[in-house]
Amino acid sequence: RAGIFGRAVVCSLCFAEAPARSTPAVADATARATASVVKSKGAGGVENMGVSAGPVITNPNVKWAQRKDRLLLTVECQECREPKLGIDNDRADGFGIFTLSGEGRRGGEPCTYDLRLELHGELNKSESKVSVSDRKIVLVLLKSTAGSHWPRLLHAKGKTPPNIKVDWDLYMDEDEEEEEAQKKSFDIGDLDDFSKFDDPLDKDVHTDSDDSDAEDLPDLIH
Repeated sequence: RAGIFGRAVVCSLCFAEAPARSTPAVADATARATASVVKSKGAGGVENMGVSAGPVITNPNVKWAQRKDRLLLTVECQECREPKLGIDNDRADGFGIFTLSGEGRRGGEPCTYDLRLELHGELNKSESKVSVSDRKIVLVLLKSTAGSHWPRLLHAKGKTPPNIKVDWDLYMDEDEEEEEAQKKSFDIGDLDDFSKFDDPLDKDVHTDSDDSDAEDLPDLIH
């Protein structure tokens, strides 16, 4: 399945800065900026906040499959070449959080992607990998603990949002996975070759393009 991979690009992680002391000029500028801020709810049921550059897309199409130790996610977001990715865990309630934001295009028009997924279980942040192309972002997210397949992708019970679908090209149930393991030929194609991926939380994210410059990623501040 080498064809699903495109040119990997630099990803970055966003962090918050403390606001400066307000002055009349700053307050006026803040008021104007506030008018362009779009507040919406993402697929995980949590409010998102982002500055609008065209419409804000909180529900891009997401395809997913899983193995006992990992999730396989494909997020469709066109020309989102410098996405800000976040991987975290809610220790209190025991679920993982994946966020993606960045400028891109949809239907040929500029837009801002702002996705937040609250996942069924916790994630291993240090081992998850990502590959970015012009049309989609492919991720291998390691579960914090290998075990039985999750009953669903999201933490919340109920009907799955319409933008989230099973990736039948990569789907494998637990019996099939065990059979493959017994044959010692378990292979999910290029998605099992981590050398093709970058670490979304690593500062040494690189590109496959010879004329692209790698940039250090800022730390994610929680």
